[in-house]
Amino acid sequence: MRQEDVIHIIQSVKEGNEKAVSELIQLTIGLAMNIAKNILHNSDDIDDAVQESYIKAWKNIKTYDANKGLFSTWFYKIAHNECIDRNRKMSTQNHSQLTDDLFDSTQAADEQLYYKQLKSNVLTISTSLPEKQREIFLLRDIQNLTINEVQKMTGMSTGSIKTNLYLARKKIKEVLDSEGE
Repeated sequence: MRQEDVIHIIQSVKEGNEKAVSELIQLTIGLAMNIAKNILHNSDDIDDAVQESYIKAWKNIKTYDANKGLFSTWFYKIAHNECIDRNRKMSTQNHSQLTDDLFDSTQAADEQLYYKQLKSNVLTISTSLPEKQREIFLLRDIQNLTINEVQKMTGMSTGSIKTNLYLARKKIKEVLDSEGE
């Protein structure tokens, strides 16, 4: 959807148009769910974080200024901060809900299991990374965003993104190597 269309929808939301709220949710639900899934990993926490992100966004929608950036970037920051805050409050995390199929069903079941376990291990290891490294790693390597997209989402420079990504990958590789993965 074009940015002009998004701005029009946002203006309708600011005016109290409930249909526009539904349209905006449809545009952003994928982004919100991806952020929450990559940070929280627990279906109840994911749902709660996404819902709370929307509540915070609607309460603050009047502060959104299209001249300062894309709505998706503004909303990303709200959702990301909500997930990080929620994650900090949790004493344990449940990584057992990694239901993504990494490969086609034509692959052998043991290969699929191996790669699911590897992904689970990588995500578990990523929780020990410093917050910025983890954020960049998840956006770039798990969500497969481009460096440019990560830059727009985080506001970080390309150099900072590449440095944080390098350090995150290096740490994860070191841990996996020490575990014999």
